[in-house]
Amino acid sequence: MYKIFFFLIITICISAQKAEFIKLDQSIKDRKFLTKSLVLIDNRADKTIGIVTFKKGTFEIKIC
Repeated sequence: MYKIFFFLIITICISAQKAEFIKLDQSIKDRKFLTKSLVLIDNRADKTIGIVTFKKGTFEIKIC
């Protein structure tokens, strides 16, 4: 019984969520039109993506 319980606890810990970087080289295409929208969940404390310099000045890009 202890072996089964220990095995279940270890497998749950190993299969926990992990952070991964997703690099999109191409646009996302839904060829069958099954999806209406794509939702991005950003749980970071600092929502700033970066600062862009344009002709008249600099702009800060954030995710709301």
